[in-house]
Amino acid sequence: MSLGNFLCNHYCAARNAIHVLTVELDTLKSQFQITDTDFETFHQEERCYLGKFKGFPAQDQASIRYVHALDELAEKK
Repeated sequence: MSLGNFLCNHYCAARNAIHVLTVELDTLKSQFQITDTDFETFHQEERCYLGKFKGFPAQDQASIRYVHALDELAEKK
């Protein structure tokens, strides 16, 4: 497949996805009475919420390392 065909196919797929998802988004916006500004607010709130997490708690990290070590041992058997 040539680069031109590859780009054309993916461009068409992206354009189709944008069209379909825009229609769905407009439906949801009218159904739940939300605006584009609401989406920006939701995004900012989500970033703030997720920014509070630096990683898994120490106990969880230790458990994850332990399970990985067990998996490696099982593979070596």
